Amino acid sequence: MQICTQELAPVSIGDYALRMQTTLARNIALLRKHLGDTQAKFAERLDVPQSYISKWENHGNEPSARSLARLAELAGVELEEFIDEEWSAGQPVSLMTVNNIAKLREARGWARPELAKRMGTSAQQVERLEKGQRGLRANWIEKAALALGVPPADIITPISDAAAYVQSDHPAVIGSADGDGTISLKRINLGFAMGDGTNLDDYVEEGRIDFDANLLRLISPSPAHRLVVADGVGDSMQPTLLDSDMIVIDTMQNQLNKWDRIWAMSLQGGGAVKRVGPAEKGKVEIISDNPAIPNRTVPLEDVRIIGRVVWSGRRH
Repeated sequence: MQICTQELAPVSIGDYALRMQTTLARNIALLRKHLGDTQAKFAERLDVPQSYISKWENHGNEPSARSLARLAELAGVELEEFIDEEWSAGQPVSLMTVNNIAKLREARGWARPELAKRMGTSAQQVERLEKGQRGLRANWIEKAALALGVPPADIITPISDAAAYVQSDHPAVIGSADGDGTISLKRINLGFAMGDGTNLDDYVEEGRIDFDANLLRLISPSPAHRLVVADGVGDSMQPTLLDSDMIVIDTMQNQLNKWDRIWAMSLQGGGAVKRVGPAEKGKVEIISDNPAIPNRTVPLEDVRIIGRVVWSGRRH
């Protein structure tokens, strides 16, 4: 098995308007799925034609002010937050009520940079979370709990003695053989979509694969329901990925803000696993690791990121 570990510094892909459009499209699709709606049902709920929903989710155009207000209402957040920030299903948790991140961090004797490293974020982001300057949503709660070695509930419920919750700076590693069990991940076929391939639900599910819970913790800090399994198809990513290599895709990492990573994507309506590089404004370079296959430049609107490939396993 081979684990993809190379990390590069984040690189901006465009101006604020482009990032806002990408975030808004993602939030709309996520909200619809959270409500359990088809595009037709969602359109009925918003009193708009069904064709609008597909366009909104695929960067075709943006909702009207009335529709934006209704979307924010359904999401349970302020309009600006729904447009500008990545939305997570469920109501935001108020940091002004209970937020134990700083208390638990200090009990471990960590500075903010240390916690940031373990959470896979920046020290500035940790500071904003601790001070209530950023909404403490489920994904941040889970990341903080995993990094601090406590149950998620301990991040947002009152505790009297933080030190009692932190027994060791190196918590015991728990594997499936130690009673932690296995976690089942959905397996999809990237080569066959029932729609235009822009939504994860478009791809045919081919069963589930059980992973050791501790292995998943090493692969990604994201919650297990945001990880999916697929097989590599073709030879375009050789020698990095071979045909039929198993890959794990982290769908929480669906913003194209880092170059030279390997991404699972819908490329002009078809599933693909590729690297992506910068190109002229409004376009990106699709990069194949196989030198026999030429790279190509495509409009950014033709690329919809499903998630980042965070692990690969090879059969021998």
